[in-house]
Amino acid sequence: SMAKHEIRVKNYGGYLYVKYRDKGELVQKSFGKDTPANRSEAQRYIRGITRNVHKKLGKLDLLLSEGMENYIKKTENEAASFVKTQKSAFNHLLDYLGDVFTSDITQEKVDSFIRAKMKELSMQTCLLYIRGLSAFFTYLYENRLVYKNYFLRQNFISKPEIEKLWDAVSGEIKTTVKSNESLNKCV
Repeated sequence: SMAKHEIRVKNYGGYLYVKYRDKGELVQKSFGKDTPANRSEAQRYIRGITRNVHKKLGKLDLLLSEGMENYIKKTENEAASFVKTQKSAFNHLLDYLGDVFTSDITQEKVDSFIRAKMKELSMQTCLLYIRGLSAFFTYLYENRLVYKNYFLRQNFISKPEIEKLWDAVSGEIKTTVKSNESLNKCV
């Protein structure tokens, strides 16, 4: 028994089949022998089914690059530096995730992207990119192209890093207080 929106790809005796339900009816489509070319064709077919399901649910599905193009057109009257930063952030995200459908983006994928960029880029650049991508994901969310804005309220620093930073700052504060006490005794 298949769920309402479940799509299965099966290999029966070396032949590739896609099964899904359409209006309660079980649909099975054959793609011939299980070869890489036929698998690609089956994946394109599944994407088409997925797009149709999203349209029926009132939710459009877009490739990430298409969403970015639409957003850039919307923001082209912004400052040139803003648009340049947005495009750079988009390219980093596109290189990392690939040109996926917006509905395939998850919190785990975004968290992984942020962790990778935190190791690769400066903190200031990461924060600029995250701010820009958060605005982009707000646009996608408002247009029902993602389930939520995955770039909101990110924890950029892990708990051990926070503790290490706190120890360094509190040590610096103690040193400053002792210096001030020494100066006050001299006066």
